[in-house]
Amino acid sequence: MTSYLTLTIPADLEALEQLTPFIESIARTASGRMQHQLALAVHELCVNIVQHAYAGTTGQITLQAECYQHGLCLSVYDSAPNAFRNVFRRAPDPLDLPESGWGLVILHRVMDGVSYVRQPRGNTWHLVKFWEEESFRHDAASARDR
Repeated sequence: MTSYLTLTIPADLEALEQLTPFIESIARTASGRMQHQLALAVHELCVNIVQHAYAGTTGQITLQAECYQHGLCLSVYDSAPNAFRNVFRRAPDPLDLPESGWGLVILHRVMDGVSYVRQPRGNTWHLVKFWEEESFRHDAASARDR
């Protein structure tokens, strides 16, 4: 069964606390570990949107999720004035002890698919994640044991 959920939040860092409950609700069939990884990746993307795309201007971020038994498709929209230049960043050198630059690296490592398009009125990200086989085995065992 497919379900659809949408969340629209102000483009400010305080509003990002709404992301984790949203991710948990759309990723109910994923393992707890996977839910945590998804929340981290989406949070990092939204921090980048607030800090770099909006860069001090006001606006909104909209997340639209299509949830499936074996994964999800998540679209993230903003109407920010700035485009992203380096959406496929290389990881910073950890020996340099960088405080930033990890957000999009985390996003690409967690998600199975990431695409970005600059639209005339903002940015659009499409994210795809398939649940790990381990989560299916765990869910099946839990259901069997009930």
